[in-house]
Amino acid sequence: VFYYNLNISNKKKIELLLYLSTNRQISRSIYAFGINPSDISSGNLLYCIISPINNLNKINNELLKVLKADETELSINIQSNEKFNLIREYFEISEQQIACILNSYGIDKNSLDSNLRSKISALYDLICERMALLNIEKTLR
Repeated sequence: VFYYNLNISNKKKIELLLYLSTNRQISRSIYAFGINPSDISSGNLLYCIISPINNLNKINNELLKVLKADETELSINIQSNEKFNLIREYFEISEQQIACILNSYGIDKNSLDSNLRSKISALYDLICERMALLNIEKTLR
């Protein structure tokens, strides 16, 4: 984004937060992730990486390098219906949107409850789409 001069913020850390929240407003992005000044001053920050390809470790290593940070291992990568629903609700993604993406994968929507991996994949695709739309919104203004 910075290379193509499509950034929303002048700071990489803020830009990352905006993309993760799929929102152009810094205050809304900070609120959405539950970040408050005491978290920032303590030096702890939780983040989630969503990518359509299997490059999560590469992205994470680059983030750690850019942020000059250390990683604390969490059980965050364990997938569950509860986590799926929390993420879906945060991004206000409907079951119909998930079903539409699953249909494009060739997966019958009647098997929604039994196929968590496919549902999560569809959810990630929709979130990535919203991240991409942030750039489109900027170029149209």
